[in-house]
Amino acid sequence: LWLIAAGAAIGLGLTMRAELYVYPVAVAIGFVLLRSARKIPFLRSLVWLAGGGLLTAGPWWLYQLVRWGDPLGPRVAQNVPGLGGSDMLERLGDTTGHNWTMLVPSAGSRVDLLAVLGAVVLLIVVARLIANPVRFERVLFWLQVGSVIAMTVILLWRLANWSTALSQRPDDLLTTFPLILLLLLTLPLKQAERAVFPLADFLLIVGGAFVALVVLVSPFQGGVQWGPRFLLPALVPLTVAGVDRAARWQHSADRSLRVGLAATLSALVLLGGYSTWLGAQFTRDGQNSNAQFQQAISSLPEHVVVADAWFIPQGAPYTFGDKLWLMAESGKSMYQLLQMLRKTTSETSVIYLSSPYWAHVDPQVIMGPRIALIGDPPDTSQFVTLARYLLLR
Repeated sequence: LWLIAAGAAIGLGLTMRAELYVYPVAVAIGFVLLRSARKIPFLRSLVWLAGGGLLTAGPWWLYQLVRWGDPLGPRVAQNVPGLGGSDMLERLGDTTGHNWTMLVPSAGSRVDLLAVLGAVVLLIVVARLIANPVRFERVLFWLQVGSVIAMTVILLWRLANWSTALSQRPDDLLTTFPLILLLLLTLPLKQAERAVFPLADFLLIVGGAFVALVVLVSPFQGGVQWGPRFLLPALVPLTVAGVDRAARWQHSADRSLRVGLAATLSALVLLGGYSTWLGAQFTRDGQNSNAQFQQAISSLPEHVVVADAWFIPQGAPYTFGDKLWLMAESGKSMYQLLQMLRKTTSETSVIYLSSPYWAHVDPQVIMGPRIALIGDPPDTSQFVTLARYLLLR
């Protein structure tokens, strides 16, 4: 029953997010890697998961096929090149091969030192897996602890200065989910103390496989946001796996190792809490800006709002009741739209919203003397500009 419920939850995610189509593949990889030890029944689990997924995704795929002629629908297909996402890919730029920036910071102060410390942590993990140097296990453990805490200090400084000295919004997994470093920590435990926990191992594999697959196949980095939004589905299984590992270590390690583990875990949790708090503040400020944006639109006398980018109306949903929103994302379609308003309606002026960093169709250029700007020219340094135009006849 729990497999059917899990499959239904995954299927529900497929209705809205393109990157979640990778999640079933990550789950299958988890089953395959744990199959040899017979910890989780392979085929039976996949069948029940697929059945649960079809309960939620199947009806939605059928509806989209009938309504739009594509089972993915326009919402998902616009993010998939070859299935309707060519325009999106052209405007955003293909980031394939550069998607590692979803994982770690790519620029800014102290990023080189952060990379060196991260390399030290990873090399120790590799050394433990290949050579298993028993004599130096404790030294390597404390070297890892020191490196992780040093990385925490650097990330803390970057977070505190993200809007000033760095001018770079944290959009990577390491900065916004530092608890992932706990999964790289290796304790010098005896073989008998290294118990196997199938569910925790399964969650770790699924979360790691999902991250790796998205980084490898996604044509987009994710755009401007706080944290890597394409990787969010991996946070829950990785968090559960990390907390489970820390809890088991607390019972298996001796006193000195528990001190190091506690110090590392405390530093990572505090850093993650601070990052989350800053992210919440960022979201609140964005919502406040949207409220002011909507108020500015609502206060204008024009009834028609024209936009040249699909995401602009999302920032002003409470104006939909009072304003008529129209959109055109190319010069040709914008010309046709404004001509239609001039010749077939009684509208004398319109509100024009544009994104200089996206399509940015300048109506004055394509319409010439047929329209006239009301007031001062818009500030093109803004992410979204607002202007008013008279429709001359």
